[in-house]
Amino acid sequence: MTESEYEKYKFERTGGSAYLMVTTKYKTRWQTANQFRNELRQLSSQQVDLNEQKTIYLRARSAARAESFRYPERRLCICQSKSVRYRLILIYCFLLYQTSGYRTDQKRTRGQIPGRCF
Repeated sequence: MTESEYEKYKFERTGGSAYLMVTTKYKTRWQTANQFRNELRQLSSQQVDLNEQKTIYLRARSAARAESFRYPERRLCICQSKSVRYRLILIYCFLLYQTSGYRTDQKRTRGQIPGRCF
């Protein structure tokens, strides 16, 4: 699947679980954050095809951006590293953070918000 096949990505919260809606020009499917993290784990633990690596990265990056616009205090700072694997680790941490039960109504200082910046 190429970058042009993706039209939009967004997180929806249902019953306390985060779901990633992947919409392509062919179909729409829902995937839990847990399934998505498993894909990232597989990617980081073994050698995979470069195109597959790019596809997973683009999906994760777009999802992270969509979520950061909805919740500015959860914005993910993806560094401008050339290493795709390093950025995937950041996004993996972001997804872990998103499903960790953090609520926006909790009072925390800027330095205490987990996952704000890596």
